[in-house]
Amino acid sequence: MKKYILSLAIAAGLLGSTPTNAQTFREPVNYIGGYLHYNLNLHSADFSALPGYFSCCPKFESGSGSGFSIGGLFEIPLEEKFFLGIRLGYSVLNAELTREEIIGNSLDLRGGTDRVNVKYSIDSKLSAIAIEPQISYNFWDNFTGSLGLKGDIMTTKKFSQSEEIQSPANVVFKENGQRTRTAYADEDIPDAKSFMTFLTLGVSYNFKLESGLLISPEVRYELPLYSLSSVSWKPSALNLGLAARVPLRPSVRETYDSTFVTRDTTIKLVRVLTNSTPQLAGQSTEKSTIEYDDYTLNRTDIFEHYTLETLSLPAPPKVDLTVRGIDAAGSYTDLTQLVIEEVATEESFPLLPQVFFPNGSDKIAGINLISENETASFTTDSLEWDAVKIYADVLNIVGKRMLENPKAKLTITGCNNDTEIENGNLELSENRAKAVKNYLTNTWKIASNRLIIEKRNLPENAANNKRPQGLEENRRVDLSSNNAEILRPITLSEIRRTANPPIVRLISKVETEDRALQNWDITISQQGQTLRRYNGYGYPDSIDWTVEVLPVPMNDSPTKATLIARDTYNQAGEDTETISIEQKTIRRKQVEMLGDKRLDRFSLILFDYDKSDVPERQASLIKEIKSKIQPNSKVVISGFTDLTGDKAYNKRLAKQRAENIMNALGVSNAQTEVISVGGEYELHDNSTPAGRSLSRTVRVVIETPVK
Repeated sequence: MKKYILSLAIAAGLLGSTPTNAQTFREPVNYIGGYLHYNLNLHSADFSALPGYFSCCPKFESGSGSGFSIGGLFEIPLEEKFFLGIRLGYSVLNAELTREEIIGNSLDLRGGTDRVNVKYSIDSKLSAIAIEPQISYNFWDNFTGSLGLKGDIMTTKKFSQSEEIQSPANVVFKENGQRTRTAYADEDIPDAKSFMTFLTLGVSYNFKLESGLLISPEVRYELPLYSLSSVSWKPSALNLGLAARVPLRPSVRETYDSTFVTRDTTIKLVRVLTNSTPQLAGQSTEKSTIEYDDYTLNRTDIFEHYTLETLSLPAPPKVDLTVRGIDAAGSYTDLTQLVIEEVATEESFPLLPQVFFPNGSDKIAGINLISENETASFTTDSLEWDAVKIYADVLNIVGKRMLENPKAKLTITGCNNDTEIENGNLELSENRAKAVKNYLTNTWKIASNRLIIEKRNLPENAANNKRPQGLEENRRVDLSSNNAEILRPITLSEIRRTANPPIVRLISKVETEDRALQNWDITISQQGQTLRRYNGYGYPDSIDWTVEVLPVPMNDSPTKATLIARDTYNQAGEDTETISIEQKTIRRKQVEMLGDKRLDRFSLILFDYDKSDVPERQASLIKEIKSKIQPNSKVVISGFTDLTGDKAYNKRLAKQRAENIMNALGVSNAQTEVISVGGEYELHDNSTPAGRSLSRTVRVVIETPVK
């Protein structure tokens, strides 16, 4: 134990010191002893029969058995942790090779069965006188690993063989009328080696008793270097047992010298760095002698004190977070209180009758394509309240409606952008239309005569082909039908939470002294539950929180917005803004007799590119919207555009679209609010043609009081 403590102390000193005159530690004794093992014999084979002996076995591959090893050992130390040893002993390597097989020929079948299980076996009797030189290494604490080369002089090389019917009980072999055949007993193994060589690997743990005796549980593995016979047969063994070692002479008292260096550093904060390396400020030395039972340690301790200049830390970042409300028009509004209201809501999402394709390709992209087996479970009731995600299922929605309306026909018009690789490429246009038709025919089983293929270069209502976005939008297939039901909007209804204002803008201001900002993190939470989290590197921009997107605040507890900014020293600045919440649930409004209201939402998309005229295909939807408007309804009409082009022009275009819808609905100015949003914020992802097309819309919200 003392030597173990000494080793740890020396190792710790060497890690932080410069050793001088250190002597090598080693046990200056030789050991003699013995060992006893239980052998788990594991034989591997690759033969069907031994030379000169008949066997019907398809192939023997493995077998196992048990035995023992006993013998003596001698070890001498080489260095501190290395030992050279030799073992002489006796080993038993018995094992039985077996194989079972289902056979049917050469049998007397008395019960009508043709499934007979036969067991083939070779029971070997092997023993040897073993000599083994090995080298051992004390790799950790009292654990020792060993590597050796073991030579076995084979004293016993016998085997017994049989083929025996295991089941059923009413079957015998034809040639002898017995259940056993090809039996041999106590035969010499043909071509057996008289000398075998094994590579041995082992690990042991040494228990040292007061007398110096070492008791070592050990695990070893014997790996043969070649086959036992002329066939492939290798007898390996796993040894589990004990070894005992007795020291031949007592330990010699030795003296060891060791030097330990202890360093400490004082950090000196400076605004201007003059030296970036530690400077020695002082040194002292102490010497001591420690007497142990069997050795003496002369210890030298050197204490060094250093100073290190480092730049003084600047002040933590100054952080200011401001929250502002954004109304439906994208303008700032009062945010004294955020009102969350439960409203019975019905919303119609337009169905964009277009399928877009990559440049020069007729492969459908950006659309959810399902298997024929999935069509039976497809339903529009499970669609998300998101126009872009609904668009991704446009072909599945059309396929389902075509099945529900068996007299309807669908016209599929393939188009191209008529430039470069697609210039005048009507074959590409036709192939794009066929790709859509094939999906509806193969997956949805729509009759081919109900799907009409047309082709052209630019679409009838083409986007601006001088812009990259326009080129992308003109690579498409247009869908039209003689039945308005096929392409009608998707209508979803539920109890939804609306927010006033609908968007909360988080405006961040961060100041630092002389270091760049490392990262920032903004969380919005209510009663410890995180509703939103935003983060990034560098200085934060303003962030818009769309309140109505789940999760939303669920009670009247204040909502907190917290900004944490960290500089490159990992110093943090923090600011929190509290937002008052008022919840107007349907139940509360009824109890407080505030009345309730119903919201009907419609998105009148498919305004053609750069157009404000109400498309004729929207006539049935206009009629449906008019039926929802009551004399006491409030109608909010908001016009939108995509984000391309001039913002002021987009504002005017969006207003004209909204006013044209108002005129088409025939509602009065008194009950109508027209909002021109234009491209003030991204309604849908404008990086895709579908997102831009869905952004060219007018949204109609009808708020009707309900008694």
